[in-house]
Amino acid sequence: MSGSFGAQTVDVSAAIGTGSFLPGTRKLWVRAKDAAGNWGPWSSLSLQVNSTEIVAVPEPPAISFLAQNAPNPFGARTSIRFGLARAGEAALEIFDTQGRRVRRLVRGTLPAGAHVATWDGADDAGAAVPAGLYMCRLVLPGGGFERRLVRL
Repeated sequence: MSGSFGAQTVDVSAAIGTGSFLPGTRKLWVRAKDAAGNWGPWSSLSLQVNSTEIVAVPEPPAISFLAQNAPNPFGARTSIRFGLARAGEAALEIFDTQGRRVRRLVRGTLPAGAHVATWDGADDAGAAVPAGLYMCRLVLPGGGFERRLVRL
């Protein structure tokens, strides 16, 4: 990446963590400040995020968790991050407001660590569910977590 301050162009580099980005092409707007404190113009930077899968092996979380889905509300699909402090059985499911299970996203033994599941707004049979409020439930041997999701 390079940037210009007046007539001078300089090359710069920076590390950008993509853990909070959903897959796909993303545009970041960046600008720099010179040693005198003057800000340069904004420039767009296109970034291709290939996956939300974890590529390193970080330490497992200290406690298990279910994060809010993103985006929320969502139209076509949403990602749901969750973490297990210890390896074990886990079930991640979507329910409607009447308490009926709509979709099972995860069920089985998972390793300790952070995980991501994607919901495409379809039920277990593959049919699109109507717009509305849904509950995401993570059930673990020691308890569980719930989050509200809104499908547009």
